[in-house]
Amino acid sequence: MAQGKFAEACPKLQESQRLDPGSGTLLNLAVCFERQGRIATAWTKFIEAMTTASAGNQLERARFARELASKLLPLVPKIVINVPAGEATAGLEVKRDGNLVGQPQWGVAVPVDPGEHQITVSAPNRTPWETKLIVKPNGQSLTISVPVLAALSGSAPPASSPVPRRPPP
Repeated sequence: MAQGKFAEACPKLQESQRLDPGSGTLLNLAVCFERQGRIATAWTKFIEAMTTASAGNQLERARFARELASKLLPLVPKIVINVPAGEATAGLEVKRDGNLVGQPQWGVAVPVDPGEHQITVSAPNRTPWETKLIVKPNGQSLTISVPVLAALSGSAPPASSPVPRRPPP
C-alpha cells in the first residue's frame, strides 16, 4: 500500500482482517479502498473500524475512523431502486451487479461505489428487464424506476374450453 499498489494491497488486507480481525487493519483496508476509488466500500469500513475500536475502548482510533468516515460521506453516491407497488409478482428478483437486492432495500438510498452498475429484474413468466448506469463520486442519489414486467407470450394459463355435453339418450 505504501508503494501505491492498492490492487495488490487491498486483497491482502482483507485476508489479514479475515484471519485476525482488528480495528487497525480495518482502518488500513478503508484507506486502501478509498485510494482505489471505492468510496462507499471505504466509508463502510471506516464505520466498521469506528464501531470495532469503540467496542475495544480504543477511543482515539474510533474518533479517527469517525472523522475519516465523515469526510468521505458527502462524496458517497447512492442508488435508489423503486419497484412499483403493484409489482409484487411471486418470485420477483431485483439484482444490482449480480447481487440480490432484498425487498427491504427497495426505495432506499443504498451507498454504492462509483462506476458502472447493472440493475436486472426478473420474475417467472415475465419478460426480464435490465439497465446500466454510471455513478459518479458526487454524493448524489440516482433513482431507477423499475417498470412493470410484461407477461411472456404464451405464459398465461390456457383458457378452459367448455366440454361438449352429450344430449341425454
